[in-house]
Amino acid sequence: MCTSPEVVAVLVHAATGNELVAVQLRDGQTFRDGVCEVFSACGAEYVIFHAHNRIHVNDITHCRPLPASVEAVP
Repeated sequence: MCTSPEVVAVLVHAATGNELVAVQLRDGQTFRDGVCEVFSACGAEYVIFHAHNRIHVNDITHCRPLPASVEAVP
């Protein structure tokens, strides 16, 4: 499991490199998607994905980059 700073680093790298990530949320939901933006608001960090809503970074339990050959799945 990644810590929040590791998750943020993976998400920021994906956003700047236009890459896909695999994400697992605290509730068990998993998905693959591209990252539009990672930002802070009111002391919390959030991420906006291409096909998913804004998600609080603390709700992400695992995040890893995907190879370029993998397609996003909403």
